[in-house]
Amino acid sequence: MTYLSDVDRSLVIEKISILPFIDNVGQVYSKTLTQTEFDFFDKGHQWLPVLSKSLVSESQGASESLSPEDVKKISAVDNSQAVLAGRLWKGPRGIQLRLVLYLTSDGQPFLIETNDNIREFATEEIAKELSKSLVNIYQKLPVQGRILSRRGNEITVSLGTYHGLKISDLINVIQIVSIERHPKNKFMLSHQKVLLGQIKILKADEFLSFAQVTMEKEPGVIQVGANTKPDEFIKYGLAEDGTMNTLRERIGARADSDVSFGHKPEEWQPKQPPQFGRFQLAAGLLQYNQNLAMQSAGSLSASTSLGPTIALDGEAWLNQEWYVDLGFRQSAFTVSNAFSGSTPGQLNMSVSEYHVAGGYNYLIENDFWGPKLQFTLGISQFAVRSDESTPLFLTNMNYGGMYLGFRGGFPLGQESSYDLGFQFKYYLTNSLTENKSSGNPSGVKTTNFGFFGSYKTNRGYNIIGELNFEYFTSSFSGTTNRTDPVSSISHKVTSLLAGIEYFF
Repeated sequence: MTYLSDVDRSLVIEKISILPFIDNVGQVYSKTLTQTEFDFFDKGHQWLPVLSKSLVSESQGASESLSPEDVKKISAVDNSQAVLAGRLWKGPRGIQLRLVLYLTSDGQPFLIETNDNIREFATEEIAKELSKSLVNIYQKLPVQGRILSRRGNEITVSLGTYHGLKISDLINVIQIVSIERHPKNKFMLSHQKVLLGQIKILKADEFLSFAQVTMEKEPGVIQVGANTKPDEFIKYGLAEDGTMNTLRERIGARADSDVSFGHKPEEWQPKQPPQFGRFQLAAGLLQYNQNLAMQSAGSLSASTSLGPTIALDGEAWLNQEWYVDLGFRQSAFTVSNAFSGSTPGQLNMSVSEYHVAGGYNYLIENDFWGPKLQFTLGISQFAVRSDESTPLFLTNMNYGGMYLGFRGGFPLGQESSYDLGFQFKYYLTNSLTENKSSGNPSGVKTTNFGFFGSYKTNRGYNIIGELNFEYFTSSFSGTTNRTDPVSSISHKVTSLLAGIEYFF
């Protein structure tokens, strides 16, 4: 009877393919860092490393963009069970190292290790940081080492003093029953295991140890090929009264316990970084002015300086680079009817804006939360609604078009919580429709730009502020429904908004 699950078998790694290390400085570090990876696994005697001949573009490598088909092709050539890709990115803040370990069984990213903002640029120092990252990614594995042989209760295990073992150490023999992966990026979030037994080290060589079974779930359950992990059980000490208390309980009883744990301490749990998108809710004031050049009445305007405004905007992230953006803004206010003899004297108005776009993030420092430029292609509509008056003064107007959008956001410093940025929309097409015709529109133009700032309160919420400027203009000729024709109409909109940005 075998006690190896399918998940266990997928974690058995005997040979690992090491892809050439990628960097963005002309491959200056590539050769040294690739060799560092090879030496790490070669000296550990756990997995046999092989330098893969496969070429990986800069858009792949140590990112989640290496496809499962690519991973399986690489593994098939090298006869390996895993693929390691590494990338170095040098930017204004320093150097970032990123490692991704892929398993051949499904070709998906299994473990990701990122080392941000390395300040040293010397190759030797970066190689040391890479070695630390390799240790971290190895320690994240659900299993470390395997049972090589068993005779009676005598066990041989593939771990030794090189891996930190010593005589009398305990090693758990485990079976991995399930692995929870990230729903989008597929790397391991957690795993579930079953304890099959425990062994005690009697003799430890450098890469091999001899042990004895101290406990097992049932006779013979510890078999050759079973996975192991050094003892992870939490050890407790005995209190003076002979009861078993944790260190926290003993310190918690002291008068100075707040120094260690604070007032009303709670268990700390790491928060998962946002993965799916962004939602923004903002409110503020809008300054609006509509100017009409009328044939008889001359230049008239309808305006307000205190139009309450609410705005919603959301992004759905397809991956780190691509996203979909939806937005809506609505204002309502009252203006005076400036057309002499027209009634009523006060007109209720609303101004709204809608847009939908697809976007691309260009990361200046290969850091999603760092400085970046965003490029969008979308369509928008600007709508003005007004009460009807007699004679006709204001009409319901819809400006629409397709645009190219540009947006840039930049932190004020390496450790700053403040970001500043700008946005600009260039309209490729412009159109105008009305409920009551002012004539044949021509020369329809739209101008849209603005500035924004944000304050990071934590990884999930930002406080944001925006100042936006919009200008719409058009000329008219020909047949009209107006008693007093117009030659041109323009709309000037300035909005000042503040709100909250939430990432999820």
